[in-house]
Amino acid sequence: MKFAWTCSFLCFIGLFKSDAQDQSLIQFSGRVFSEYKQALQPLPYVGVGILRTRRGGFTDEKGFFSIAVQRGDTIQFNYVGYKKVLRSIPTDYDQNQIYLELILKPDTFQLERAIVFPIPSKQHFKQEFLEMDVSDKMKEIAQKNIASDVLAKIEPGVPSDPRARMSLYMAQEAQKAYYDGQFQPQKIFSPIAWIEFFKALKRGDFKKKKK
Repeated sequence: MKFAWTCSFLCFIGLFKSDAQDQSLIQFSGRVFSEYKQALQPLPYVGVGILRTRRGGFTDEKGFFSIAVQRGDTIQFNYVGYKKVLRSIPTDYDQNQIYLELILKPDTFQLERAIVFPIPSKQHFKQEFLEMDVSDKMKEIAQKNIASDVLAKIEPGVPSDPRARMSLYMAQEAQKAYYDGQFQPQKIFSPIAWIEFFKALKRGDFKKKKK
């Protein structure tokens, strides 16, 4: 009987503590914005953390957040490229909900000037400059490397840069969408295709290369 009374007393104390803890919690909600061209824009994925517990969350795509805090807690709003903002919950706050709309300001800073030299340091400039080979032989080699016929030979084997590759892909996708649900015209009837064919024929693109 005594054991049962003790268990009941402990359960009562546990429920009392749980209710006390629940009453001390506050639902802290709100939205975070950034000012762009004199208009407020929701700021998604802003870090919202409680400094006391090092716990928190992030705003959603509409800049909304909602976390459980306690009275006296300090909440930090952190986002890359914006100034950090701290907000404290009053210890004498008598409500169980708080709503806040916050505007973060960009954090601008100036980097130190960086100068890139093709030599280890300024002290080596004179030595490197005097030893530079500016003979006619080096000039001839450079002119041969950038000759139009040389560039035309190596061009087919050089992969296109990402921007050109993306432009080609988008053009192909646009052509597919234009002829979606119908037969595409054959290039044999295209005058532009015939012009490109004759140009390639004059360049000798179809000749067999000697091994």
